[in-house]
Amino acid sequence: MARGSRNVRLDRSLGHWPFALTLLGFGLAGCPQDPHDVPRAPTSMAQPFDSTALRSALERIAGWHVIHKTQTAAPLRPGLSESQLAQALGRLPCELPREIRAVYAWHDGTERVDAEFVWYHYFPNLEISIRNYGRRTGSGLLHPDEFPVLEFEGEYYVVRCSKLLVDASPVWLVHDNPERSVNYVSFTAYMQTAAEWYESGAAEAHDLHQLRAIHQRHNPGAQFPYAVE
Repeated sequence: MARGSRNVRLDRSLGHWPFALTLLGFGLAGCPQDPHDVPRAPTSMAQPFDSTALRSALERIAGWHVIHKTQTAAPLRPGLSESQLAQALGRLPCELPREIRAVYAWHDGTERVDAEFVWYHYFPNLEISIRNYGRRTGSGLLHPDEFPVLEFEGEYYVVRCSKLLVDASPVWLVHDNPERSVNYVSFTAYMQTAAEWYESGAAEAHDLHQLRAIHQRHNPGAQFPYAVE
């Protein structure tokens, strides 16, 4: 779906974001003192990495774009080989989770850098995301533990980039918010949520109540990232 078809404005602060969907900025347990207090998901949120579930959700999203002839229906970039991933990720000071590596092995982003992949967010290739990581950690927007996977005009959905290689990571939204809250229990759960958003028609209808209900089914205990009136 072309972004121009949305009568929404991107909101950059809790009070003045130009989005009809104003982002919530509440932390898991109040506002952290450190502006880069990366969320630590409760044990109950810990999700094992299921490569089949992740691949299925990604294919459902890609298939929806093909059926609806969106900009993202244009070919996705080829997936990266194990050696290509190792070479690219070797430039990072931390380890991306296995589920995120599997995403780039599936497809290395979209051909169009401004094509919506998941409800107005873009899926840039790994090279662009690594550049964004360097640029945004350098500016102070992102903590070195936060790696941007999806983006939209200066806001990012990030995962934890750890010292140790782990299976999965919670996902949270970063714009200019000093607070952080877990929005999806894993990237796999995020993709399963998004696939149902599209297939149910909730995304096209901008039905925030239905979007939230779907989100809560897939992400128990996580903060729905949009205000619902």
